[in-house]
Amino acid sequence: MQTRFRINAIDIKAVYALIGCLALGSLLMLVPLIINVDFSKLAIGIGTVTVPLIGLWFGLSRGSYITIDENKNLYGTVLFIRCRKTPLVEVSTLGTRGQFMGGMTGITLTFRNKKGQLETRGLVSKTALEKKDLMQLIAAIRMANPNIKIPEEILK
Repeated sequence: MQTRFRINAIDIKAVYALIGCLALGSLLMLVPLIINVDFSKLAIGIGTVTVPLIGLWFGLSRGSYITIDENKNLYGTVLFIRCRKTPLVEVSTLGTRGQFMGGMTGITLTFRNKKGQLETRGLVSKTALEKKDLMQLIAAIRMANPNIKIPEEILK
């Protein structure tokens, strides 16, 4: 059984605003085609603007999540592209790191890679998940590996 934790929609509202600005700016570039009433070029212009923006919006809203699979592997998916798997049995510590000049707190995983070296990888920002989903994610990680060290600042 897989457990998925979806990214909080509130956290990506800035991305939605950016997509809206890109759409508006791109459509404004089509004004000369609207004035000249060249419908074939206008349809091509609107299609080349809206299809990628709708794909980006859909990928960010439905295709970005964190998964813990039945084999106790953790991986993130962004825009429907799966990132590297991290075996939870190899994770030793969850930690925090400031992001965006301290405006956000990111959660990191420290684990032993296949070469036996310690590697630290970002997991998710604390604000990207709702509080209850963040606690469920931490509980699922702790259930897969009870020896993981988790600092108190993550649990607050």
